[in-house]
Amino acid sequence: MGKEEYRSCMSTSMKGKTGLTKEERRNLFCETSQICSGKASNQEEARARCQEKREQAKTKIAQPKKERQRDNFSCNINIKPLEEWLQQPEAPDHCPPCLITPLAEMYLDALKGDKRAAASLKRAWETGDALTIAAAMDKIKGEVGDDLRNQLRSLDCQAQSFKASA
Repeated sequence: MGKEEYRSCMSTSMKGKTGLTKEERRNLFCETSQICSGKASNQEEARARCQEKREQAKTKIAQPKKERQRDNFSCNINIKPLEEWLQQPEAPDHCPPCLITPLAEMYLDALKGDKRAAASLKRAWETGDALTIAAAMDKIKGEVGDDLRNQLRSLDCQAQSFKASA
């Protein structure tokens, strides 16, 4: 069913329905959308599908907030853990070890509000070993809040997407 057919079906079914409570209107809309979209072939099937969706929604609401929160991170490549990324063979336009220093500096800038995580990265930095630094950066992403984690993952995305121009 195309968009116009769906809209026509929905508006025809919903039109003129007055005096309904909010819950009745919500149920009618759900059941009608199930039928108009072709997901249900009759009112009974639509009612059952809507009941199932309501039960699923209750389950989601009962989950802790951290589990329900959407991941607002996206990257145009499949980013790897930094430690794994650093061990890739170098190519003329791609040198992960060359980028670990500026990336670590950007991490430190992002971690200004988290002294514990910043101190952890500084300790790794003092070793002078790129793999140790990368491992510390990977560990930090697992310990910080979602917003900061997404900011750090965005930095990873930029670093791993970078191609040096010849």
